[in-house]
Amino acid sequence: MTGAPAPRRRVQPGRAVDDRLRDLERRFRSTRAPEDETRLLVERIRSGDLAEGRARAAAVLGHEAARVAVGAEPGDGDLPTPRWIERIEEAAGDAGAEACVRAAIAIARAVIDDQGGAPKGYLADVAIDVLERWVARPEDEELFARIADLASLGEGMAPAGSVSWACRTACVSRGEDPIGWALAACAADAAEVLGEERTRAVIRASLLPWMLETAGR
Repeated sequence: MTGAPAPRRRVQPGRAVDDRLRDLERRFRSTRAPEDETRLLVERIRSGDLAEGRARAAAVLGHEAARVAVGAEPGDGDLPTPRWIERIEEAAGDAGAEACVRAAIAIARAVIDDQGGAPKGYLADVAIDVLERWVARPEDEELFARIADLASLGEGMAPAGSVSWACRTACVSRGEDPIGWALAACAADAAEVLGEERTRAVIRASLLPWMLETAGR
């Protein structure tokens, strides 16, 4: 006599999604193939592990797998820098303002490093330190007030005008209006030292890993 069939094991939907993500991630790490990275990003977006806006911003920044994953047209990298920055902010949605602040800080840091670094305790050095701490704790009103004070110094922020623009970018980030114009001004100032292509490379390097982080990190 045959017994009753064993009950089928039920797999929780969340666990199935996690397992699929892990499988896709292992495959991509093994092959490093662009099509496997695209499959991973598509699944991350579908499961909510990655916001679609962040993936679209990564596409504008030049991440090819992200571009294919969201079905975006190529060509954003050919835009003039101010418009390219606007597109990054637009694509990122709710993350757009923070993206601009992060990029501005990275630009200011790159300019200072290119010039041999700001002496310890000089305003530019202090400003970068305060900005980096504030972007990690944007609710800290004391740090924000210090940034506002530093932004008001303008050219007193030598040796890098881009440091002043980074402070201004942070100051306007709490409003409702787009702030890409402030990052564009910071980038234009930096381009006089770094060159435009290197400035754009700094923006890419500072934003791409952050844009593709897992949700909730």
